Amino acid sequence: MNKTGFIAVAALAWTMLAPQAAEAGAPSFNCSYARLPSEVAICQSGELGTLDSNMAGQYYSLMNDYAVPYRARQTIKREQINWLSGRNRCGYAFNCLQSSYWQRINRLSWWYAQYH
Repeated sequence: MNKTGFIAVAALAWTMLAPQAAEAGAPSFNCSYARLPSEVAICQSGELGTLDSNMAGQYYSLMNDYAVPYRARQTIKREQINWLSGRNRCGYAFNCLQSSYWQRINRLSWWYAQYH
């Protein structure tokens, strides 16, 4: 299996093993405070809510994983901030949001694979 295939399989496995929200489809943030179109769309879609929760679980796992060097965690944090900006440009567009989440999940899986 090539490296891209491995990362895709790792992303899928990690997504399935990542901490799940208490309620299926619940995003990682409080929907009562959702104001941006992308946040509203995520709160209205169980699939996007689940992707958000899984991505957030992976992100926070990496940020709290001391096997990941400090400088790498800082880079991951900068990437997350930039990714959020890009995700928010999707507005209400489901396919754009879904694609954005899968790209971020794949990138976080790549980071995880670097240190485990």
